[in-house]
This record gives sequence, C-alpha cells and structure tokens, in this order.
Amino acid sequence: MQRKSIRLIVTESGEIDLRIPFNSPKDTVDRFLRQHEAWILQRRQAFAERARQQQENNSVHYLGKPLSLGQWSRKTVGLEGQQLMIPATVAEHERQLWLDDWFTRMARQCFEDQIARWWPAFSHTGKPPVLRVKKMRTRWGSLSKLGYINLNRLLVHMDPQLIELVVVHELCHLEHFDHGPGFQRLMSKHLPDWRSRDRQLRNIRINGFSLGC
Repeated sequence: MQRKSIRLIVTESGEIDLRIPFNSPKDTVDRFLRQHEAWILQRRQAFAERARQQQENNSVHYLGKPLSLGQWSRKTVGLEGQQLMIPATVAEHERQLWLDDWFTRMARQCFEDQIARWWPAFSHTGKPPVLRVKKMRTRWGSLSKLGYINLNRLLVHMDPQLIELVVVHELCHLEHFDHGPGFQRLMSKHLPDWRSRDRQLRNIRINGFSLGC
C-alpha cells in the first residue's frame, strides 16, 4: 500500500526519519520541513537534555573523582574500582536516598579525619569542636560559638584539598572569628596556597550559586 501522507520522526540521536508518498514534489517536501523546523529543533533539544540528565544520573563525583554508578548483589552501597555500586534490589525512586545516606557517612568519616589531622595545630584553643554534617545552601562550612563545626555534606564530592581548606578555615575561626588580617595570617601560616584553593572553591557553583565559608 502506498503512503498517502508525509510522516516525520526525529530519533533520539537527533536524526530525521522522513517518510513521503511516492513521487512527492520536492517543493512540497521542502515546504513541509520548513513548517516543522521549530518542532524538529524542539525534539532535538528535548532528546539532548534527556541524554544529559541520564548521563548525570549515572555518574557521581566522590573526593573530586568521577564514578559511574553500577549495581551488585550486596545489600549496601560501596565502591568497586571506578564504580559506586548500589544494591540491585533498590528501586529507581529510592536510589537517591541510598546515595545520600552513603555520601553522608563518607563525608563524616572524611571530615573527622581532616579535623583529627589538623587538631594538634589548634589544640591550644581548648576542646575540639563537635562536628555536624549538614546540607547547607549558602555556606561550605561555619563555626558556632556553641562549639560546633558545621560542614556541608556536598564537600565530599570535592577534591580533598578543597575539603582541607574549609576545615582549616573553620578551625582558624577558633582564634579569629572574623576574616581580618589576623585570620588571613593564620591561614597563610597553615596553608600557604589557601587563596588559590579559595578561588577554586568559589568557582564551584551549586544550584547556580557560589557558596562561601
């Protein structure tokens, strides 16, 4: 049976599949394509955005390194080579909850290690601050006068040098609660390249915003 109408399909790769009746005039086909230019562009953009989201959903960063997501038969989330493995029994809508839990635990472990490493340089200030791992929208970290050091869980995705920067920054606030000359001298004493690291951190944007300490 001969086709009586023009059929236009845009594939996920962005290619155009055009099916036309036999002996259709070229100007008719050209006019049809011109009339559907906006629709073709819209479909291509939609497929490109879907591919981008799928790529993001199948990869994560941990301590500054990209990891692809995989599945295994174990009942916990864990690392295997360059993959972050999730139990195969976890439903798609629950996957992010499992990842958030794992990243929070890894963040606490990483932050505790950094604080323990640097505490000897600040032990003269008194008791170590109590760590709280939080999701913060505007800060990478903060130090409260009540004795808490608050660190953004999202730091666990960053390079360890940037995590170290934030930890040392907050510990320096034990001696200088502002960002004045005394604070800056202390930062330079402990991390001579802190300004370079700080610029790197400020160039990282979360949800369109640059965070501070």
